[in-house]
Amino acid sequence: MRVIDYCKYNDGDHPHKARKRTCIWTNTAWTPARALCKKNFGFCEGNKHTDYAQMGPRNGRLGHSLGQLHAIPEAPPQELCEASARILEKWRGQDELLQHLRSRKFTGTHLRANIVPESERAVYTNPAKKTRLNVTRKRIDSYMIKPNTPLWEAIARVAPENAEFNAICANKNVKCEPHVDKNNKGNSGMFVPR
Repeated sequence: MRVIDYCKYNDGDHPHKARKRTCIWTNTAWTPARALCKKNFGFCEGNKHTDYAQMGPRNGRLGHSLGQLHAIPEAPPQELCEASARILEKWRGQDELLQHLRSRKFTGTHLRANIVPESERAVYTNPAKKTRLNVTRKRIDSYMIKPNTPLWEAIARVAPENAEFNAICANKNVKCEPHVDKNNKGNSGMFVPR
């Protein structure tokens, strides 16, 4: 649910200047671009709106017709449509990404011990150093994606808007253990196609 005030969306073409606080139910990521009214701008005098959302006149303020009261400012639906268009673009991007991933031929590597479940690791001990090393000999379908390739661009389209990345590793049919890669700077992201 999002809450807006009609007065904040009155750009001079709306039939009334009343606050008319309104709830908009949506399952999108849209957030209203304009803040709620604090009764401190052009349509208010003495901490009160000069107009109100009622049919009959009251306290010297004019009433409105039902059509005027039911009118919706243009900007909120437009904002909501733009947010929905961005979501649809992400969905299209996810479909494109899945097509790229399904057509990719993965080449296995075998030194990815940090993502292999503990039960599948082979354990080697160095008695001289009294150290224990977990290394897997299982081949992992893992692929480092090169920048400026179609697959890289497809991932970039579905990534969060503020995401910055310089390396992408795709692992196919691998259950990863929680791990940290030594060269990470900041948080890692994960995209799991179904």
